[in-house]
Amino acid sequence: MSKEGGRPVCSCFRVGVHEIGEAVSRGARIPSLETVLRRTGAGGQCGACLGDVHLIYLSRVQLRKIQERNQIPLPFQELNWNQA
Repeated sequence: MSKEGGRPVCSCFRVGVHEIGEAVSRGARIPSLETVLRRTGAGGQCGACLGDVHLIYLSRVQLRKIQERNQIPLPFQELNWNQA
């Protein structure tokens, strides 16, 4: 059931953007679209929402990749300020 107050993306199973985002953000690896569909149940009955779910999935994957890139420490050389 969708926790958000907005309209669900999948009307058959009432899956919202929040549930799709949670399915993408769980785990150490980015899941496939098929895994997200299986976890949420979206698109499992009529398939009318698959286009919308795919777009949300792509945007959440891109967001997760950006977040992961920003968490990688940059290799800085140690600076010795006493050298002249």
